[in-house]
Amino acid sequence: MVKYFNPEEGEGLSAVIQFEFTGAEPGHWHFIIADGKCALGEGRAPAPATLDIKILSDTWLRIMSGELNGPEAFLTGQATATGDFALLLRLGKLFSQPVRTQR
Repeated sequence: MVKYFNPEEGEGLSAVIQFEFTGAEPGHWHFIIADGKCALGEGRAPAPATLDIKILSDTWLRIMSGELNGPEAFLTGQATATGDFALLLRLGKLFSQPVRTQR
């Protein structure tokens, strides 16, 4: 997901996003965003999280494949979040796949 980070959207942002995956592939991962850069780490973040997201690993894979959109996952209870909800709403702009054009 780091490869989809948009540095322009992250300009001036300092945040820690902690993910807790449950289900078939449980685990903890985090993103640290600072100075227009994003780093991914396995495990719990070394600093307090700005945003904590808890989600089933299967649901996450569906979001990443485009089968399910992120807001729908939260609205239907397939994912939960605590912390900075303004940051949660920015995730789509902070991390987005480039638009592909047909030739």
